[in-house]
Amino acid sequence: MIISVCSRCTLENEDSCQQQLVIDELKSGLTVGVQLQEVRCMAACDKPISVGISDRGKASYLFGGIKSKEHVLALLEFIGQYQKNKNGWTNSKERPKALRSKTVARIPASFLQIAKDSTPK
Repeated sequence: MIISVCSRCTLENEDSCQQQLVIDELKSGLTVGVQLQEVRCMAACDKPISVGISDRGKASYLFGGIKSKEHVLALLEFIGQYQKNKNGWTNSKERPKALRSKTVARIPASFLQIAKDSTPK
């Protein structure tokens, strides 16, 4: 599983300190096997700070407007749900309440990857 945080997102009238706080809070709460990477841009510039969650064979998510510890804690809760979910697909009511208005995109898993992964060996 990979958590991507936009390295260019900054909140209006803020410097990169808030973004670094989000990154640090995420890092401190992640479990083994979850990687955090900073990426230059995830095209959610009107909703800083943006965070993507993806894993092989699962739906991916892009959240925006992540600006508080409450949001980060909700992300960490969602990451736990996501890890337990076979295909990663959730509806908004299944996600933590603090994230429901923060979902920018849910991208279905690649059917080609799923088909390849399920081919008998």
